[in-house]
Amino acid sequence: MPGFHRSPDTQTQKLWKEGYSMSRSRRLILGLSGRPATVALALAIALGLTIVVTRSLEAQTFDVLHSFTGGGDGASPGAGLTMDKGGNFYGTTKNGGANGPNGYGTVFKFTHTHSGWALNPLYGFSGGDDGASPGARVIIGADGTLYGTTSYGGGSGCGGNGCGTVFNLQPPVDASTNVLTDWTETVLYQFTGGSDGALPVGDLIFDQSGNIYGVTAGGGSSQEGTVYELTPSNGNWTESVVWSFTGGNDGGKPAGGVIFDGAGNLYGTTQVGGSHGYGSVFQFVPAGSSWSQNTLYSFQNGSDGASPTAGLIFDPSGDLYGTTASGGPGGGGTVFELTPQRNGTWALTVLYAFGGEAGGGPQADLTMDAAGNLYGTTYEDGAYKYGSVFELVPSNGGWRYSDLHDFTFGSDGAEPVGNVVLDANGNLYGTALAAGGLGYGTVFEITPLLITTTSLPSGTVNSPYSATLSATGGLPPYTWSIIKGSLPAGLTLNPSSGVISGTPTTAGTSNFTVQVSDSESPPATASAPLSITIQSSLLITTSSLPPGTVNIPYNATLSATGGLPPYTWSVISGSLPNGLTLNASSGVISGTPTTAGTFNFTVQVSDSESPPATASAPLSITVNSHSVFLSWDASTSQDVIGYNAYRSTVSGGPYTEINSTLITTTNYTDQKVQSGYTYYYVTTAVDSQGLESVYSNQAAATVP
Repeated sequence: MPGFHRSPDTQTQKLWKEGYSMSRSRRLILGLSGRPATVALALAIALGLTIVVTRSLEAQTFDVLHSFTGGGDGASPGAGLTMDKGGNFYGTTKNGGANGPNGYGTVFKFTHTHSGWALNPLYGFSGGDDGASPGARVIIGADGTLYGTTSYGGGSGCGGNGCGTVFNLQPPVDASTNVLTDWTETVLYQFTGGSDGALPVGDLIFDQSGNIYGVTAGGGSSQEGTVYELTPSNGNWTESVVWSFTGGNDGGKPAGGVIFDGAGNLYGTTQVGGSHGYGSVFQFVPAGSSWSQNTLYSFQNGSDGASPTAGLIFDPSGDLYGTTASGGPGGGGTVFELTPQRNGTWALTVLYAFGGEAGGGPQADLTMDAAGNLYGTTYEDGAYKYGSVFELVPSNGGWRYSDLHDFTFGSDGAEPVGNVVLDANGNLYGTALAAGGLGYGTVFEITPLLITTTSLPSGTVNSPYSATLSATGGLPPYTWSIIKGSLPAGLTLNPSSGVISGTPTTAGTSNFTVQVSDSESPPATASAPLSITIQSSLLITTSSLPPGTVNIPYNATLSATGGLPPYTWSVISGSLPNGLTLNASSGVISGTPTTAGTFNFTVQVSDSESPPATASAPLSITVNSHSVFLSWDASTSQDVIGYNAYRSTVSGGPYTEINSTLITTTNYTDQKVQSGYTYYYVTTAVDSQGLESVYSNQAAATVP
């Protein structure tokens, strides 16, 4: 089937226009004339448009990682990339391969090496039974091999050009070899163009049981496309049609693949059909051995957009996001969100509308990062009308649009029709269908200007402080500033070096937003919220310790303020009384003293800073040789607020008060006793008026 894509017959030309085109004159979506709306729109449309667009608000560093040669590496990448766990990429080209620019496409691997990136062709299609012109990404199965589709080839149907295939690629047993046909292709299914479908497009997806789902833009019972399922059995795969689109209210000619929700329902878009003829968003719900179809939204070719070519993505809340290639207030397509409502309907909100020519808007799935920001490509939007890469960031209840790159049809490429992929560092990777250094498309990387500092160390009042802000991407050198809030008193930010330094004078937490600007013209900017906590100076607040008594358990806790808890305690000079120890973590001095006397020592506390702050204080503990411990029952009289203890060396008195302050418990230790004496004790109760009761019964104690 040589040259089928250059001189197709009538049927092939129709399928080609409904699928993927290489020239600027052929749209990647159907160019349909308007149809009168006969059914009222039942779902809500909310407008969240950003009307004024500032180009390159966050301009990025753009690099071409590979320019396709049209030879063994391929030509015209018509889909995005797939990243594996090792950070390598896999992709497809629609043309090129062993037969040069007129070949039937390739599957390639793109590997990051120490010196850059290396592209290795894994398979070149022959245009026969193995398939031709892969127009969607390959996906990585649970077995680690690659699965994908070709839009054509795979038999003699569809005017002799083949109606497309689903294939699997497996690496060779000896992975050390590196030739074009290193990987082994197995065709899982060849479409016939009949009720089974034709022209498979969009990404494949597996369910939890290992079945494959996808869409065809043609074929089916009404020749309006299908959603299909491939089920494995004993090494073979059986195709069944989930749904044949009619082109009516259910939609027609899907091109963006399908996705699952957590309940096993399928979602996708159609380019045409729906209540108004301009495409739809659909849902399929498992119903026993079949599926029930729901049209969630029908596009009107108004402010909502028209002709959704891309698939959908979910956010963590269960909202759907997608794009239209045409329509919207500017005529160049939209980015939309569909939110489920309590009554079972879905409400559409337009997040952004593109200007420009119909069909020139986004034609690939969106990508969402962990922060909820959206990234995508447009086919012919941008400053030069050769496509762009964009970012949408939630901001103040709306969305802020940033133009990350405008393709020039030069060495950077042109007409991106694939999605972008994010790596762990926030770098974007994608493909451009056309142009590039050799005219056959590119693989590109966009490195965002990003503040990489996520937190700042705390400081201490009256202690020198220094911390350096850091950023990546953009065009160094950078310029730093505070755009919101303020630094702690005593600290300043050096705009050239990004160093925050000085001597803080006030304790507390200061919240602020830093901005970095690069050397682009106009400069790219990025911002990040940060905070610095200034601790008060580390200080031991314990000024004295209670006395102890030989052979009586002892417990006292050291305390400190300031610095960064938790603290670590130690004795750095002198020694504790015999029998006592200091817990380094809690600051508790405890044990049972065995020797009388006064013991002088110095304690030190260290905080958790790096390096730690320290403070020290001299303390002492006096251990008395003997004591008498008194206890009594609480008074049952009203309004008692405390007790006094009295002592005498003569039974029956006279008694002398031995407590210096009112006793608020029902026990007291008399530490001023001498060996060989017998002491006699009584207590009294005291009320809030200062009135004192009569003496209690007398108790006696002999000190050995």
